Amino acid sequence: MNAAEARACSDINVSKLIKKKFGEAVSEINTLIKNATKIGEFSINLRLILPTVVKNEVIEQLVSHYRELGYKIGTSELSYSTLFMVSWEQE
Repeated sequence: MNAAEARACSDINVSKLIKKKFGEAVSEINTLIKNATKIGEFSINLRLILPTVVKNEVIEQLVSHYRELGYKIGTSELSYSTLFMVSWEQE
């Protein structure tokens, strides 16, 4: 397989990578939330290191997912990663 064929194959399958990275992040965030609530905290932060080709889509899906669940969401760009913040504190 040459590079052009590899790119074409990856382009066809990029949705699989988005789904995988989204699922991994949701699992990790849910675990962090569960552990934080056990000790009385009201927010968590997760540093996401995502391939550039899927980064924006995965973060958009995460923001939408957790906002729909009633959480306050924030993101901040760091060097080579994104800080994803989830809060459930009442104002």
